Amino acid sequence: MSAVSLVVVVGGDLLAMRVCEELLAAPGQRVTLLWRHVEEHVEKLCSFGCGYVAREADDYDALTEAGVAEASAIMVLTEDDRLNLQVALKARDLNPTIRLVLRQFNRTLGRKIEQNLRDCSVISVAAHSAPAFVGRALDPSCFYALQFPDLDGVQLGFAQRPAAEFGVAGITVRAAQQHVCGRVLAARGAAELASDAVLRGDDELIVFAPVERLEATRSAVVRTAPVPTLPPHAPRPQPGVLRRLRETIARQPILSRFVAAVLAIFVLAVVYFAVTMHYDPITAFYFVATTFTSTGYGDLHPERDQPVAMLVSNAVMFTGVAAIGIFIAVATAALTRAQFNAMQGLRRIRTAGHVLVAGSGNVGTRVIGYLLDLGKQVVVIEMKPDSGVIEMSRARRIELLTGDATRDTTLDLCNVAAARAVVAVTDSDTANLEVALGALARNAGVPVVVRVRDEAFAGSIARQFEAIESYSPAALAAPAFAVLAHSPGTRGRIAFGEVAYDLVERGATEGPQPPAAEDCIPLGVWRNEGTGRFVPVDTFREAEPFDRLLFLAPLGRSGSGQRGGTVLEAGTALPDVGAKDQDGNDVRLRDFKGRKLVVYFYPKADTPGCTAESQAFRDAKRDLDAAGAAIVGVSRDDVAAQKRFAEKYGLNFPLLADTESVICDAFGVIVEKNMYGKKSVGIQRSTFLAGPDGTLAKVWPRVSVEGHDKAVLEAVRSL
Repeated sequence: MSAVSLVVVVGGDLLAMRVCEELLAAPGQRVTLLWRHVEEHVEKLCSFGCGYVAREADDYDALTEAGVAEASAIMVLTEDDRLNLQVALKARDLNPTIRLVLRQFNRTLGRKIEQNLRDCSVISVAAHSAPAFVGRALDPSCFYALQFPDLDGVQLGFAQRPAAEFGVAGITVRAAQQHVCGRVLAARGAAELASDAVLRGDDELIVFAPVERLEATRSAVVRTAPVPTLPPHAPRPQPGVLRRLRETIARQPILSRFVAAVLAIFVLAVVYFAVTMHYDPITAFYFVATTFTSTGYGDLHPERDQPVAMLVSNAVMFTGVAAIGIFIAVATAALTRAQFNAMQGLRRIRTAGHVLVAGSGNVGTRVIGYLLDLGKQVVVIEMKPDSGVIEMSRARRIELLTGDATRDTTLDLCNVAAARAVVAVTDSDTANLEVALGALARNAGVPVVVRVRDEAFAGSIARQFEAIESYSPAALAAPAFAVLAHSPGTRGRIAFGEVAYDLVERGATEGPQPPAAEDCIPLGVWRNEGTGRFVPVDTFREAEPFDRLLFLAPLGRSGSGQRGGTVLEAGTALPDVGAKDQDGNDVRLRDFKGRKLVVYFYPKADTPGCTAESQAFRDAKRDLDAAGAAIVGVSRDDVAAQKRFAEKYGLNFPLLADTESVICDAFGVIVEKNMYGKKSVGIQRSTFLAGPDGTLAKVWPRVSVEGHDKAVLEAVRSL
């Protein structure tokens, strides 16, 4: 990863915060956030060493203060497309050589900007994250997915499962790659694979292939028990004719009374004319009907010498005109309602094997589009569908229900028991969880993927509900977006075999050359033959001119700007340092010699990231104990703050109050920070694992909270 002098980030949402954190994880990076003053930003940015200019972004003076004139890149990540473009152009006015990375929801406009504005990358969180939702829904073993090339290509994914579940047991790696139309990247944890090696059924494989092939090779799930049917969710029996009539009368009391009055007038008129004009009942009915509809008096008519009969006839006519008008209005409303229900209203869905999508916002619309590209049947639930979604329903591309996806009555209509998968991507985290739980209550085996903005909440969902897979669009997008500040064409980040990789797209002539190519893994090319096609490749030499190349590039080791030395490395002896814990007890790290020890450093107690990390370790403590490891948390908070933190969240391990930074300095986790132009120092979030002999076995120098507890537990078990 190339070092840069300064990157300016514009924005105030979770994505901007995550991008700042990812940028600062690279050695030599300086980052300044430009956004209006938000109190919680000060503390959070301070915790990972980011500068902060609290001003409105669309101002030349503010951009100058943020350092745009000397910056190598500016990343404009607000949720306002117009503001993003304005800020980017003003930054280019101040610094003609600055690299631009801007967020745009409108992908068509974004492509035009990229084509016409040099050294510029345009990004969309929805477009970047939606393939991951689709890939996971169709294949639960798919841990990352993307569309390659952007806008025009196929959906590709990375999946991990045994060879038997890919249908490649007993054949060679070369034959397996032909079977999946992709690449076998690793087997049994090893990335170095001979093409003629034979795969065993229990070999755990990492495979990169088109999502439709991953889905096709996925083994069918055999249910060993019937899906439980809960009484509240059982479909209600269909009511009889009389009951429906009573319900209609109850729902439409005024209309019901009017119809009753018209019928009464009609019957009384028939009786009246049968008596006064000496008609038989059939003739009297005919006479009243022609009078009622104003179509008669060609053959039968009231006599002129019977004024009462003529007045009654007039009354019947007026009643008929009014009744017919109201009937037409009611019939029109009923037809309109029926048409609405058929296109987008609440109705019972008979489709089977469909994907149920709750929510059609920016991410939801992308998910729907990707599913349709894969030929899937899609049922969409949305409270306020936009014109694009309604048009898809009218064209019979999707089945749309306009309603609340969290209501049991709505889910009951969606045939969840026969659904292929459920994707909940509304704007509410709790609503998405409610949809997921409702779907699982109706079909315990259905794959469920939900969108969760709050990463701590996503972690809690993952720990408490194993059947639900949750994704944060910002967490998915931030690593890739951060690399775009200095490396155009980055499409994402994945990790396997203890190595993290950037997923990079380049032209064939721009691909990595030796010796760098020796550390990179080619995945495939997009070849413009006819309509274009994806071709897996084993070596970079297979790429042809004009191909678009996709490959994995390993991340460089992260450095740090520590005060008083560098971060301790694996193989170093555990420092003989200590401090008081939350109960006032003196604790020294060497006291744990003879046991494995996890020491994690967090910037400040009871802040969002530190809370999420500590809760995750709290929940993992039983597994750590079983693996023979103790855990200790360290921050520069005092004893009282550590005690409040531990009691508030039930933290069941020592929290050391390193108020003098003795432990932090010994481990080298203190970094220099710049806030409002003032330099300060603080803890860089880090974790260390020591073996029973007191030697550091594993170091995580810059920690991303999501999934970190699982990585630590895995390392402890392997030690």
